[in-house]
Amino acid sequence: MSAAKVVLVLLAGFAAGAMLGVALAPHKVKRVECTGIAEKEFEDFIDESNEKFDKLMNEIGDRKTE
Repeated sequence: MSAAKVVLVLLAGFAAGAMLGVALAPHKVKRVECTGIAEKEFEDFIDESNEKFDKLMNEIGDRKTE
């Protein structure tokens, strides 16, 4: 067998395995619960992002009125 045929057979095997894995995978994926720390950090990030967005929108509004 040439190297090209070996590579082709390996790729076909990987593709077949991936298709079988997707087909046989459970339909429900367990949800990972966020810890309190991660949830708090995410909420802080969202709050900070909203504040920065509001500040940016106010600056844009001020520039339009000038």
